Order: sequence, then C-alpha cells, then structure tokens
Amino acid sequence: MEPISSSSLRLTWLPPHDVTSGGSRFRVDGYVVSCSDADLRQTVAATLTSPEVTWYTVAGLAPYTAYRVHVTVRSALGEGPSTPTTWTRTLEAGLYHAACTAVDHY
Repeated sequence: MEPISSSSLRLTWLPPHDVTSGGSRFRVDGYVVSCSDADLRQTVAATLTSPEVTWYTVAGLAPYTAYRVHVTVRSALGEGPSTPTTWTRTLEAGLYHAACTAVDHY
C-alpha cells in the first residue's frame, strides 16, 4: 500500500489460495476493499468482482490523513478472510508520488 497523491492510495495484495469450509473448496470470486479514517468520518468500500484483480486505487480521500485499510476475499461462502488491517497516510496537498524506471541505452 502506498500513497500516490494527497487524495488517493494504491493498494496491492497477493491472491489467496482457494477458500475452504468443512472440507469443501470454493473459488475466490473477488474482493472487498475497505478504507476508513481514524474517526470513521470517511469510509470507502469497493467490491471487486474479478479474482484476477489484485490492486485498487482508493480516491477522494482527505489530504495528509491516516487511513486504515484491509482487503476481504469473496467466495460462494460470502466474505472472509481479510488481510491484516494496515495504516497509511495520504500525501500532503500538492505532493505526488513519482515512479522512476532505469533504462539501459546500450
């Protein structure tokens, strides 16, 4: 998870193994991404219906604010299990994350 601007966070995760219950295996159907500030004044939840998608950008967040985030797996059984809750902070207003890639010109 990383802040990419003053109003957005980029989340990535590894897909889980198939979900099991009572000895039966269930295919992962998607994920629920949950993001909320410390006071729960702002909460964002998104349901992703593709099990192949393992990233999400949460937008519309407040600048330089701490958010708790977790991702929950969805299957025919319903929701669960979740990733551990992680905290991160959006960037200050006017700041953006820039990624650099080295290129070999030889």
